[in-house]
Amino acid sequence: PEEEFFRDAPEELKGDPLLKEDPHKRMLHRLNFELFQVRSFLSISFRLHSWLLLDCIANTHAPFMTVPG
Repeated sequence: PEEEFFRDAPEELKGDPLLKEDPHKRMLHRLNFELFQVRSFLSISFRLHSWLLLDCIANTHAPFMTVPG
């Protein structure tokens, strides 16, 4: 929604004076901001998933590390 865009978007996206007058330009700026948000969330999600996998692998292999060989 536009309210979220004007509240959360960085100034370089919402600082355009024509933004209030041109709905097409406003929509393009909103879509650019949403794309930025999605990329950011995907990056965070990927890192979290990687950490969880590493933790799972470490916990799975931990009992085997204590077996005398």
